[in-house]
Amino acid sequence: MTHRNFMDVEDLEVYKKLCGLPIDVCDLTHKRPQEEKYQLGSQSRCFSNSAPSQLAEKNDELNMFPDT
Repeated sequence: MTHRNFMDVEDLEVYKKLCGLPIDVCDLTHKRPQEEKYQLGSQSRCFSNSAPSQLAEKNDELNMFPDT
């Protein structure tokens, strides 16, 4: 069995960028036309908020269960 070292999720460059994503998405969705603002804007903001937590969760799973 080989031991793999994983970085903390906070040290990953992609995680840092994902943490700034909701702010950028929020700014963009407020610029959409009125008829698109609520449905598409809501979906976009929901996804952008969940992306960092999904990455962190997967990183934790890899740390806890490295052979799976």
